[in-house]
Amino acid sequence: MVARQRPHTAKGYVFVLMEDEAGMINVIVRPEIFDRDRIAVRGEPFLWIIGRLAKDDGSFNVIAEEVRALKVRSAPEPAPDSRHTAPSPYSFLRSLRQNAPDSKDWG
Repeated sequence: MVARQRPHTAKGYVFVLMEDEAGMINVIVRPEIFDRDRIAVRGEPFLWIIGRLAKDDGSFNVIAEEVRALKVRSAPEPAPDSRHTAPSPYSFLRSLRQNAPDSKDWG
């Protein structure tokens, strides 16, 4: 997730800007979905969005139907006799989950 906005003029709608290797896309979260999935929308740095793609005047948005926290699975621990000393590839993601960014209020 790149940004999350909940303007007072949006009648309870929340707008989430998501980014992956393909680019950025806006996610529109309706008030009833936000009420149900509030913990994930407000507190999780990585989100799994289930929804439908909507095209409006040449722009694409995802209309969220469900918002979940994207969980990071633990990597298997190396064998005790292993000389592998590199940190787990998931340790960075795990540290980000523990230090989620504060919610910003832009309006």
